[in-house]
Amino acid sequence: MKKINIISSTLFFFLFIYLQKCNSHNIKRDEDEPTRFVIVAYDEDKGIRRRYRVTFNYSTYLFNENKRLSNIIDVQNALICNEDDIDNNEEEIKTLLLWHPGNSFSENIYFLNAFPIWYNEHKKKNEIFCLKTESVGWEKNAMELICDDKNSTIPCPDLISLGTTQLPHRFNRGETLNLNNYFTKYFKKTGISIEGLINKYSYFDYRIGNNWLALPIVADIRPLRFNKTTFDYCIKKGYDIHYPPPYSNYWGSNYQKTVLKIYLFL
Repeated sequence: MKKINIISSTLFFFLFIYLQKCNSHNIKRDEDEPTRFVIVAYDEDKGIRRRYRVTFNYSTYLFNENKRLSNIIDVQNALICNEDDIDNNEEEIKTLLLWHPGNSFSENIYFLNAFPIWYNEHKKKNEIFCLKTESVGWEKNAMELICDDKNSTIPCPDLISLGTTQLPHRFNRGETLNLNNYFTKYFKKTGISIEGLINKYSYFDYRIGNNWLALPIVADIRPLRFNKTTFDYCIKKGYDIHYPPPYSNYWGSNYQKTVLKIYLFL
């Protein structure tokens, strides 16, 4: 059933992409792999459709025009195709629909940059696709009814990128897959443990009932606030605590690298 598969499809799509990127120094590039793609920024309600011709860089695994794309502010959705496919009829080419919880065009860029590698792998099998990404917001991404064979008006995305707080909603409605077997197969094939590649907090974010349900695609670090009055009180009481940088030199002038090392360790 399609609605069961769409959650995991995006996870392995991007697991493949980022493993390819991490191992890119070992990959011999096929000179026939295309570099030219077309991105259409669109908003159906506003009647806006603008085309951007972009070049994929196989050294950085990013589009050279990323900065320009990140400055698009008046639309939220994107369509990407290889340059040779963009003007084909819908009957000639399949377009996959991906939902994500963003609310701006720039949040499509993660997925747009991943598309060329995925496109190349499927082209080798004579399977040609375009990819449509929609910024649907948090609530719709987590809660919207999807894929009802008896009701064609209900949307049916092929892929969904879920945040950690959205995953339980889809899990409780039976719309997720147990990925344990995939993890085992990957380990047997490569000798690499997927569990060993991700940080320890993922055991709480992506495991329910000893079942792996997802993999992290993007991780962010939120700003940290602290109560200066509490620090002052504890210091006066003789506790050996110090303000976090940049309010204290306790960690030294190179504290940014120290913070990064601590984050990677965790």
